[in-house]
Amino acid sequence: LLYLRNVNASGPISPITFDKNGDYPGFYTLVNLQQTDNGEGWAFKEIGTWNERRQKRLVFNEKAIVWNDEITSPVPKSVCSETCSPGYRQTKTIGCCWECLLCVERSISIIYGARNCTPCGKNQIANAERTHCTDVPITMVQWSDPIAAVVIFLMILGIIATLFVMGVFVKFDSTPLVKAANRELSYLLLFCIALYYTAPVIYIYKPNSISCPFYQAWYFLFSITCVAILGAKTHRIVNLFNTAKPNSELRKGFLLRYRHLWGVLAVSGTVLIIILIWVLVDPPRPHLNKSFVTEYVLECKPTSNVGGEFCHWLLVTMLTVLAILCGVYAFKARKLPHNFNEAKFIAFAIYVILIAWFIYYPVFINIRGKYMVIISCFSTLISATGLLSCIFAPKVFIILLYPNKNTQEFMKAELTDHTFRKRAKARSETTNSSSLSTNPNTNYSTISGSKSIGPDFQSVHVHDGEGKSVHYKLDNGH
Repeated sequence: LLYLRNVNASGPISPITFDKNGDYPGFYTLVNLQQTDNGEGWAFKEIGTWNERRQKRLVFNEKAIVWNDEITSPVPKSVCSETCSPGYRQTKTIGCCWECLLCVERSISIIYGARNCTPCGKNQIANAERTHCTDVPITMVQWSDPIAAVVIFLMILGIIATLFVMGVFVKFDSTPLVKAANRELSYLLLFCIALYYTAPVIYIYKPNSISCPFYQAWYFLFSITCVAILGAKTHRIVNLFNTAKPNSELRKGFLLRYRHLWGVLAVSGTVLIIILIWVLVDPPRPHLNKSFVTEYVLECKPTSNVGGEFCHWLLVTMLTVLAILCGVYAFKARKLPHNFNEAKFIAFAIYVILIAWFIYYPVFINIRGKYMVIISCFSTLISATGLLSCIFAPKVFIILLYPNKNTQEFMKAELTDHTFRKRAKARSETTNSSSLSTNPNTNYSTISGSKSIGPDFQSVHVHDGEGKSVHYKLDNGH
């Protein structure tokens, strides 16, 4: 054995030597079973060597290894399951395997192989990786939000349009069309529409103890006032045309002559009193809505007790009743002369306001937070735009593009034509009733009229079946 340990001979592959234990130093070729290049068979391909005599014993080409399923990288790990990373909890071991489960919301894990997740503190939430806790973010509509920029842009456009209409009315203040539109109520309505357009600024402003009461007061005050003005305008015109002596309306005292304006101001005063009671009994206040898990929403809570609820729904009832009355008076005015008849325009305005309500109130009742503010802004903009476009756009259109219809002669012709038709209808019904009772064979087949005699005179002819006619002449519309 001593001589064998000292043997040192040259072999065909490597030198032949033995260590102190009489063992031959290892030299191995590492091979990998791979498919041949032509794909028709399998063969062992050398990928490295292991030589005990070298300082770096193991040498192999990792890229040349082909693993199962023809995978060349990465190197498979010979474990059943890897240790769970932070953010996961590791289930119990079954055999040699386990499962990694993501920590639930508001819980985290910060070590590898954690068996349990740690809950976050109150008003905290875990990050997406479930590795640390952060304070729950408080959200609200910001001035920098794109949707807020759109709302402010539309608000500015609405205010500019309102000021333009007001400028047109001021410039043509003495024209018949502006006078027929009841200048005092029209200017008051334009003023309310302009302030109505500014409501989104209050809605978007950060909720606090001052902005929240203004949120409710602004909406109800100007929406109710606008609807009240529409009703007062229509009621006044209907009264003027239904009275036996229209000029007597103009000869009344100051208080009676402007009673519709005082009525509107009384309605606005009533709304202010209700809002004041609301603010004193149950003021709207900022509220942190925690119904969402991932974020808290800072919003205005309109009511907290039955007193506030009563005031809120009382104002809603007032708004609804006034809208209905406004529609009733608009229906009564449907047959008035065109320049005096705002029935269809008021009806359209009411329809637009109702659409805005149908958008707002379901959202108000069922949704809270950021989206409620956005819906409130668009609902207000829709209502204000409906009032401005339906009530004033037709008048501005006539004033600017058809000035011939904004003359005293044209207005007199319309009034005379209206009076002619109304009196002709009434007298024909009276004549027909009287004649039919004395001569049942008489056939009144036609009623014809003419307004070519002049602006202050009208004539009507009633023809019967025997060629006879009855002539009526109307002087100054009476």
